[in-house]
Amino acid sequence: MAINIKNLQERIQKKIFSVSPSTPTADLGDIVEAATLATGSLRQYDSAGLLPSVASTQAQIAYTKKDNAIKHKSANTTTWKTLTTDAYAHPATPTPTSQGYQGDTYGFMSGGVNPGDAPNPGSTGPQSAFNIINRYAFASATNATDYGDLTAHRQYVSGASSSTHGYSAGGADGSQNTVNVIDKFAFSAAGNATDVGDLTSARYQHSGTQSPTYGYAAGGYFIGSPTNTLKNVIDKWAFGSDGNASDVGDLTLARQYLTGTSSNDHGHAAGGTPTSGKRIDKYAFASDGNATDVGDTVVEMEYLGANSPSSPTHGYIVSGHINTFEKFPFASDGNSSDVADLLQRTIYSAGANSEAFGFVAGGRAPTYTNQIQKFSHTADENSTDVADLTYSAEGGAGQQV
Repeated sequence: MAINIKNLQERIQKKIFSVSPSTPTADLGDIVEAATLATGSLRQYDSAGLLPSVASTQAQIAYTKKDNAIKHKSANTTTWKTLTTDAYAHPATPTPTSQGYQGDTYGFMSGGVNPGDAPNPGSTGPQSAFNIINRYAFASATNATDYGDLTAHRQYVSGASSSTHGYSAGGADGSQNTVNVIDKFAFSAAGNATDVGDLTSARYQHSGTQSPTYGYAAGGYFIGSPTNTLKNVIDKWAFGSDGNASDVGDLTLARQYLTGTSSNDHGHAAGGTPTSGKRIDKYAFASDGNATDVGDTVVEMEYLGANSPSSPTHGYIVSGHINTFEKFPFASDGNSSDVADLLQRTIYSAGANSEAFGFVAGGRAPTYTNQIQKFSHTADENSTDVADLTYSAEGGAGQQV
C-alpha cells in the first residue's frame, strides 16, 4: 500500500493545531518528534495492527491498517501513542443488501435422481442418482452450466450456503442407501466437492437451512438397521472449519419430504409427511434447542424439496404435490398465505434465492424436468420459465452465492 507522506504531514499538522492547555507535556514532545520524523520512512503493519514492543534508540512513527491510525513511539521506550485515528480516508463499507440466507449472483443445484434414465456412470443401484453440480446466473436468463461433481451420486440431499462455499448434506445412493456425508464446494471457481464431515445420522428427504456461520439439516428418513426411521433431529455444522455435525435439537414432529427456509436469525422447517404436512417449525440460530410450532400452511404441503427460497422478510414454501406456493413473515409467527402459482407442480425441486427473486430448479412435474423457474419477492405473481439445468432430476440440493 502506498503511503501519502503529504497526507501524513497534514494530519500531524492538524494534531499540532489541536494542542490546548490541557494537552500533557509528554504528548507535546511526542507530537514534535513525530512532525520531525514525518519526512522519513513510515512503518506499515498488517491488519492485526501489531507494532514492535522493543525500545529503539530513535523515535519511530507507524501506520496501522487495523485502526487506520498514525502512531508514535519515543526513543528508548516501548509504548506507542496514537496521534490520529483517521489517517487515510477509505470508502465506507457498504451495508450488505443480502444476509446469510441470500445470494447475489448465482444459484446452484447439486445431486438428484431420475429413475427414468439409465443409471449414470458411477451411480449404484437401479435408480439414476446424479453427482452433478449445476450453476445458473440470477441476472440473465441463460441455461445452467456443469460446475463440478459431488463426491458421490446422491438423491434427496439438502443444501446450505456460506458466503464462500456450498454444502450438500445427507441423501441416498441409487439403491436408496442413506448416507451422512457433508460435501463442500467452492463458489469462487468451478471444481469438485470434497467430503468435509458427517451428519449425526444418515438420512434423506430432509430439510436444509443456514445461518451466516452454520449449516443445518432437519428431519428426514433413515433407511437401515435395526429399522427404517423417521427423524426429528436438527443437525448443525460450522462453516468456519471442516468437521462433523452435532445434534442441537429436535423438530416438533419427525417427518420427511419437508422443506427449509432461512431468515438471518431462525431456520424454518415446513410441511412434510406422513403427518402434519401443514406445520411450520422454527428454531433459533443464536442458541441450540428444540423447534417450536409457529404456524400452519393453507393446505397440506408434501413432497417438498429440501430447500425453498427466502426473501429478506418472508419464507416461501415452494414445490410439492400442488403448484401453488405460499409465504409467511419472519417478523411475527403465524400461518402462511397462498400468494401465487408455479408454472406446474414440481415435487422435490431445489430452491435458491437472490434478494429480489426466488428460483426453483428441477423436480418432477409429472415427468422429470430441467426447468428453472423464477418469481418476484416484491410482487405476488406466478413464476416464469427462465432457463434449463443440464440434466432433468428431482431431489437435488439448492445453494446460492
